[in-house]
Amino acid sequence: MLIVTICLTAILGVVFAFGAFLDSGGDSSSPAVKDSAIRVACIGDSITAGYGIENSGHNSYPAQLQILLGDKYQILNYGLRGRTLQKGGDLPYTKESLYTISQDAKLHIVLIMLGTNDAHPSNWNTSRYEKELEEFIITYQELDSAPVVYLMTPPPIYRAQLSHTNAILVHEILPIIERVAEKRGVLIIDIFSSLENHEELFPDGVHPNAFGAKIIAEAVYDMIK
Repeated sequence: MLIVTICLTAILGVVFAFGAFLDSGGDSSSPAVKDSAIRVACIGDSITAGYGIENSGHNSYPAQLQILLGDKYQILNYGLRGRTLQKGGDLPYTKESLYTISQDAKLHIVLIMLGTNDAHPSNWNTSRYEKELEEFIITYQELDSAPVVYLMTPPPIYRAQLSHTNAILVHEILPIIERVAEKRGVLIIDIFSSLENHEELFPDGVHPNAFGAKIIAEAVYDMIK
């Protein structure tokens, strides 16, 4: 019995460790859209959703961006935990209902930060990510509301077990974002540099805490304003 208990504990530990990276459950429903506001869509994964942040409804980066921009704006948090930009990833963002819902929100501004989960070696494909990132941007650029689209670089990954993932992020995803942004004529919000050398703001090595989210919100605010 003791051996069985030890084995189960070990298995659960592995599941928890992997799940904390992908974190694929418990996504919130779509926010209601206010017709009179300047609507800003935050498209992303668990970092956008605010995973691991106490009182994320108030302290996630989209929530803090709402406070900075004020009532004339409506920040729509379309963050989905564990999602990839790549359609061939384990949890593609494009297969989720929020992807379609976001396109119907008559957006004025779109903020895209997807790549942390794509960088995992089991998901990564260089040519696919570059091609599909451009397609993803075009989808929003061609909306009837003609929103301004920004590409956000993901923050660094500090968890030691994910060093290969961070290497992909640094050496492949960041250059791809730069190339695609130039090709599509969109501006980059450099979140990676804003949070580089700030491992203390990442309790689990992947997700920023409330202060890290504040830095993201301020970087976005500075670009928008």
